[in-house]
Amino acid sequence: MTRARDLADYIAQGVSATELDILDGLTTTTAELNIMDGVTATTAEINILDGVTSTAAELNILDGVTATTAELNYTDGVTSAIQTQLDTKGVTAGSSSIVTTGALNSGSITSGFGNIDSGASTITTTGLISGGSLDIDNVLINGTTIGHTDDTDLITLANGLVTVAGEVSMTTLDIGGTNVTSTAAELNILDGVTSTAAELNILDGSVAGTIVNSKGVVYSSGGQVNATTLAIAGTAITSTAAELNILDGVTATATELNLIDGVTATTAELNILDGVTSTAAELNILDGVTSTAAELNVLDGITAVVGELNALDIGGTAVGTAVASKAVILDSNKDYTGIRNLTTTGLIKPVTYQETYIAKSAASTVTCDLATGTHFSVTVSANTTFAFSNPPSSGTSYSFTLIITQHSTAVTLTWPSTVDWAGGSAPDAAGNNEVQAYGFITRDGGTTYYGFLGGTAIG
Repeated sequence: MTRARDLADYIAQGVSATELDILDGLTTTTAELNIMDGVTATTAEINILDGVTSTAAELNILDGVTATTAELNYTDGVTSAIQTQLDTKGVTAGSSSIVTTGALNSGSITSGFGNIDSGASTITTTGLISGGSLDIDNVLINGTTIGHTDDTDLITLANGLVTVAGEVSMTTLDIGGTNVTSTAAELNILDGVTSTAAELNILDGSVAGTIVNSKGVVYSSGGQVNATTLAIAGTAITSTAAELNILDGVTATATELNLIDGVTATTAELNILDGVTSTAAELNILDGVTSTAAELNVLDGITAVVGELNALDIGGTAVGTAVASKAVILDSNKDYTGIRNLTTTGLIKPVTYQETYIAKSAASTVTCDLATGTHFSVTVSANTTFAFSNPPSSGTSYSFTLIITQHSTAVTLTWPSTVDWAGGSAPDAAGNNEVQAYGFITRDGGTTYYGFLGGTAIG
């Protein structure tokens, strides 16, 4: 009765007989059917199980799965075993290794894998390869270092550029098959060097302490350089080191040294200066001297002092003329004029005594230059006027004579007004062709001449 009533209720609720016939043969227990109790899934959602042949054990694989629908849909459309498909790509899943014969493209490869074997292909990633370590042909790369075990070909680049932002530390450096033996300290010597290879090559072949042609000069450990020849401005220096060492300690200026420029004196001649104590002012006495060595040798043996030698300096005064405070220097005729007084305590005894004689030419005016002589003569040929010039200064007594030869015809003689004649007037002229001798004395510089007739017709 109860079952019939229940069926009636189902039918009353709209369940068809066909739908109820589904239960025909149902062996499901009430507990099993109660599983559906609380199910809110739609018929469409439940129909997903339509045709499912999976066992409960197989479905229980999903027990604990936290993947989203979107994540499970990644398998949508998969028509074969996923493992088989992965194997065809060279990837063996579920192991500690990834093996591929093609390219492996991924965002990142994280920890959980052992070895990656790509065969002859490449591994490409647009993300990060991270893990504990990466072992490549004995090259160990981890988060701290890149290490190497025992291989000899650590890194080989056919071409390209290696950029290191930090430091590179190595035991040895090989360039082109040759080991670099220089230390870092030695290489750092080049820091800041702007020299070219050509400029640095100048040092190649240099010998310390010895000059090598076309090479840089490097001092020896003792600070010396040994040169075969030395040239300055294209001129070879022929002086020996010993000769150049003469300059050691010289404090003379270039101007002072240039005084030697053009000197042709020999060492022996220069050694004449050895021991000279004269000052520069004393040596400058020679400034402007044009005397020859022979002329200077005139001084050899002279003991006169400077004051005594200065007595010879007569300035522009002609030789043979007296100059105050100067030595007596005779002229080329052995004459000397201009002495005012000559005082002697002894006898002046000349071998011969001669007066200067001057023959005057006949003229209308005849001048007797008293500075040139003390004895004058003239043969008159016409009326003649006489004049006296250049007498000695006042206070000096001076006398001279005048011999007159009269003309064949008597002529007149006119005398200076300064002549004061003995007897008060001038003597009469001599007769034709006769000779007269006159004497004159002055002691007041020619203001007055005392005149005397020495003789008439003495010819």
